[in-house]
Amino acid sequence: MYEKAILPAFEPHWVPRERGSLPPDHVLARMGRASLFLQRDLNDEALRQPLPPQFSQAELAAVRQESFDAGRAAGLADAAASREAAKTASEINALGVIAAAIADGRDEAARVADQAADALAKTLIAAMRGVMPELIQRSALSEVSAMLNHVLPGLSREPTVRVEVPSEIADDIVAALAPLDQELRDKISVVGLDDMKDGDARVSWGSGHASRRPAQVWQAIMEALHPALSHPEAKDENDGQ
Repeated sequence: MYEKAILPAFEPHWVPRERGSLPPDHVLARMGRASLFLQRDLNDEALRQPLPPQFSQAELAAVRQESFDAGRAAGLADAAASREAAKTASEINALGVIAAAIADGRDEAARVADQAADALAKTLIAAMRGVMPELIQRSALSEVSAMLNHVLPGLSREPTVRVEVPSEIADDIVAALAPLDQELRDKISVVGLDDMKDGDARVSWGSGHASRRPAQVWQAIMEALHPALSHPEAKDENDGQ
């Protein structure tokens, strides 16, 4: 009785043997060399086990070094990007601080300029208030004379003209009217009044009158400028008191 033996593909033949006997040693040796795959453990557990590594130490070292270099390069790139982002954020923050400081400085400069202008105006007005009464008094004769020289020639057809001035300059006004025509000068009567203020003058005729009141004009100017010269904060403080 013969059984088919597993032999290399290039030497297939039939080996006779008796029931229960083993093949010869040389046949077993050849079978071992030819069927190494059949000698593997092919159960499920053995198939799931990984094959032993097939890389050399040099290859592993090269791959390890390559991975290290790639990781280091990526880390350096991330660090550089982080530094650049931090620098950009710092510059933006610094620009914001500078812009805010410029805006504050501009507002402060405007506030100081307004205060300086207000203080200068108040100083100027205060100085004018101090000198204006004396200036009105010193220029009273010349200013009243200039007014009369402008008004009286147009009243030559009026039957009478009355000129009222402060008592202290009445005689001087009479002397200032001397150059006028005799006919016109005879129609004019100059009256000195004690209750008239320095620089005041009043000319009256049949159908009208003309007057000069520098102190009253100056007071009206001061009243008009007072709201503009009064600082809101000072006004609030005064209202609180």
